[in-house]
Amino acid sequence: PDLSHLPTTNGDHCTGDGLKMSAAVGADLVDLEWIQVHPTGLVHPDEPDAKVKFLAAEALRGVGGVLLDLEGRRFCNELGRRD
Repeated sequence: PDLSHLPTTNGDHCTGDGLKMSAAVGADLVDLEWIQVHPTGLVHPDEPDAKVKFLAAEALRGVGGVLLDLEGRRFCNELGRRD
């Protein structure tokens, strides 16, 4: 799917160079069609439309942080498995 319009937690320095170098020396690139959509890209109140978001580490959820939607409701099990 075209996800280029969505915000990212990757900085401008993330350009895929490691993948390019690996492919250049013959490495198999596997499952590149899969991406991880991370639920904890925090929105800075002064820049709500910024393309790059701050990534809240799992550690924040591990010490009791919860994820809320715009209405203030929890929408996931913050410590749930990814699969």
